[in-house]
Amino acid sequence: MGQTLPISDPGVTCPNCFGPGKTFGDVITPRYVIVTFKDIQPGPAYNGDSLEHLNVTVELIQDSGLPCTWGLNSASGSYLLFWSSGQALLQWHDGDGFPVFFSPVNPLCSVEFPGSLGPQPAQRYFGGTAEVRWIQDV
Repeated sequence: MGQTLPISDPGVTCPNCFGPGKTFGDVITPRYVIVTFKDIQPGPAYNGDSLEHLNVTVELIQDSGLPCTWGLNSASGSYLLFWSSGQALLQWHDGDGFPVFFSPVNPLCSVEFPGSLGPQPAQRYFGGTAEVRWIQDV
């Protein structure tokens, strides 16, 4: 049998996406969300050897002051998920501040994101997709 995952700690209610009549329904807003990035490509300005760090899964934590926002700042960069103002945004910047993944205008409460960065001369990375998920129940 597979590993049992814990129920996500409850967060502050994100009224844009959680609650009666909202996209995810009347369930608890998760404090943590899991984002999986895949198929990100090296751009013309990429100067690394390995590409393994481009296909990653990260756990973002909710900003309790902005309850429809989750983020993480780490050695591998900064990550931001934002469900507000009628749209969804997901971005990742590497440790040097260069954009790795950017998906700025998606339907509110999106959980699947296409990368919008193209292979421009100054881009280190481009393309890819990302998926957001969390554990509600076991």
